[in-house]
Amino acid sequence: MNFISDIIKDVIKEHYEYISECEIRSTENEKHILKIKEYIMILKANTEISRKYFHQKMNERDYLFNMANEALEKSIEIGNYEMSEVAMSMIKFINEVCPFNWD
Repeated sequence: MNFISDIIKDVIKEHYEYISECEIRSTENEKHILKIKEYIMILKANTEISRKYFHQKMNERDYLFNMANEALEKSIEIGNYEMSEVAMSMIKFINEVCPFNWD
């Protein structure tokens, strides 16, 4: 009878160890899930910042291009070729600068 009692005690002990290991793994998984969610939130925030920065840069680029284009048209209209060269240089510069740089 003592033998059966020992087996039952061992089974119960092993069962509780198994449950404890499962809880430990579950807790670790929850920590990993929270860390992943944190990274996702950071990525979303960075994406939004990048999107706003890009739109701001594109708006500035459009504004400068329109100003240079108006200056070019006006210089052609009045026949001022020096002003035309400056306006064309500005247009060239605007087109060469990458809107994706962080400077």
